[in-house]
Amino acid sequence: MRWWLAIRAMRGTVKQRTGITPDRVLVAPMTAGIGEALVGYRVDREVGPLIMVAAGGVYTEIYRDRSLRLAPVDLATRPRDDRRSKGLRDAQGLRGKPAGDLDALAKAIVALSQLALPE
Repeated sequence: MRWWLAIRAMRGTVKQRTGITPDRVLVAPMTAGIGEALVGYRVDREVGPLIMVAAGGVYTEIYRDRSLRLAPVDLATRPRDDRRSKGLRDAQGLRGKPAGDLDALAKAIVALSQLALPE
């Protein structure tokens, strides 16, 4: 499928399910590495902005394991979500395997938590 057709289909699905038409779509290349992390946020009506961290890729469905934190998150007080998630344990370099860049993951979590805050 051509990329623009895929984006059109995704926008249509989002509009059908939520009534919202996305203004923009971020497309990133697939790259090989140690593993994948899923980092996202939503604004809950009751508690405010929440940051979610989980294993990415197929491990999202396999483990169904995630960590939720209130935004903002900073490097000094950030819980070690990457060490608590079952699916992200591989990124720690267990049993002689290479470790992932957990500092970069922490910085991504902090940056996304800033985006989640109301203006």
